[in-house]
Amino acid sequence: MAQIHTIAQGECILTIAKKYGFSNWMHIAGAPENKELMDKRGDPTCLMPGDKITIPDLNEKSEVIATGKKHTFKVNTVKAWFNMTLIDEADAPIPDTKYTLEIESHGIKVEGTSDGDGAIKEKIPVDAKEGVLTVVYDDEELKIQVMFGHKNPITEVSGKKSRLRDLGYYDGEINDNADDQYKAALEDFADRYDLGESFTDRDIEEKLSNILNS
Repeated sequence: MAQIHTIAQGECILTIAKKYGFSNWMHIAGAPENKELMDKRGDPTCLMPGDKITIPDLNEKSEVIATGKKHTFKVNTVKAWFNMTLIDEADAPIPDTKYTLEIESHGIKVEGTSDGDGAIKEKIPVDAKEGVLTVVYDDEELKIQVMFGHKNPITEVSGKKSRLRDLGYYDGEINDNADDQYKAALEDFADRYDLGESFTDRDIEEKLSNILNS
């Protein structure tokens, strides 16, 4: 029987799929009961704490095999990726930069180099909660604490606040209050990218997404 799951902070469609035994999160996101929520959020991998999502029944599959022989079965698993774009003080991409991503809880340490657009992409465990990204820039080692799955949808005030903070435009509390500090950050950001005095939330969201790849 289908059931309702309430999203908690740090959860996303990937962690939910793994929790309920689905190999493909699209089986949940694509359920008719979840269409309204998916349309509202835009990005199914970025949900808001308190969102309610319907978990459909699992489809059981059986196979008839001969006894006394060795058989190999391939099982699809839910995959998660860590994506980040490195940018400098002028919001320009930082390409070809060495980095190390460590996820201590899973004993993972991977090294790589950002691409020509400053982008980093690494496969991570679905249930990873946090990690440390170390970047060598201008002969200086920078350590960045990363919280996986903790960004709220960009359509929410809290989602825009966290992304504006990542870019240095906002340093207040992350909540859904459209306070004066948040409004000032929006104006500074819009002015920096020539979005005009009559900019909309959509203008801000699209620009943030383009810069941060999120």
